[in-house]
Amino acid sequence: MIYLTGDTHGRFGRIEKFCRINKTTKDDVLIILGDAGINYYLGLKDELNKAVISALPITLFCVHGNHEQRPYAIDTYEEMEWRGGIVYVEKKYPNLLFAKDGEIYDFDGKKVMAIGGAYSIDKFLRVTQGYAWFDNEQPSDEIKAYVESQLEKANWKVDVVLSHTVPLKYEPVEKFIDGIDQSTVDKTTERWLGEIEKKLTYDRWYAGHYHTCKEVDKLVIMFEDYRDLATGKQFPDVPVAGKPKYRTEQYVSFGFNGKIKEGYIEVVDEWGTDYYYREQPTYDISVPDEGGAWYKHVPEEFGFEVID
Repeated sequence: MIYLTGDTHGRFGRIEKFCRINKTTKDDVLIILGDAGINYYLGLKDELNKAVISALPITLFCVHGNHEQRPYAIDTYEEMEWRGGIVYVEKKYPNLLFAKDGEIYDFDGKKVMAIGGAYSIDKFLRVTQGYAWFDNEQPSDEIKAYVESQLEKANWKVDVVLSHTVPLKYEPVEKFIDGIDQSTVDKTTERWLGEIEKKLTYDRWYAGHYHTCKEVDKLVIMFEDYRDLATGKQFPDVPVAGKPKYRTEQYVSFGFNGKIKEGYIEVVDEWGTDYYYREQPTYDISVPDEGGAWYKHVPEEFGFEVID
């Protein structure tokens, strides 16, 4: 079977559970709609992670996100033909595949195009705090031209589109983070996807990026849910350990690098998502004393206390 899910950010505990529950094999494919996070640290940590992930009984097909390096910029990746299109793969990990933007793949008779990339609203934090940020996160003019040329060849008709972000009109604005000035967010990719969507004939469009689940018309935004590509059927949620003790807008203190900080909880990873830390809830916190700087994915083990 061919499954879909949203961002994993380098943590695959829930994927292991999904594979176990559904008795998958390496003949099955799981599409990750960007931010797989497998090529984030670009060193030993990634290698150790890949060794574990590649042992899962499934083949991963990953769309490019904005929290990872593009495979073509990494020396160990090679191009390979797979299901009628080109993918990037490392010889050591033959079941960890990465889509090439603009390629059209044959998924059991369905014509499926991948279009990755997005802008990082946490770019400033990542750059100033020393986290990885990649200047090729959004599709280049060359990639855009290739995508459009491929669609021309296909007479602007495919069955399914896989992307990381969404056409502009489908942005889940109700999930936008308070305190982020949207006028400072580069929406070039969303506008471009919007122009493509106007011209394109398609049956389904799947995307990730927003850490939410939402369906509008023929477009589905996914996160920690799963679907069958062939039918669109949604699978039962895979249980994830950890329930959050705190909620948005609470003012809390927490430890960070040996110092006590205070701030407002802006985002709760509601199901205990394991973005940086496994099997526990995490929070995005804005700290007024530091000009509203954001601390993202702070785990509960960092000693939270609610301040009245």
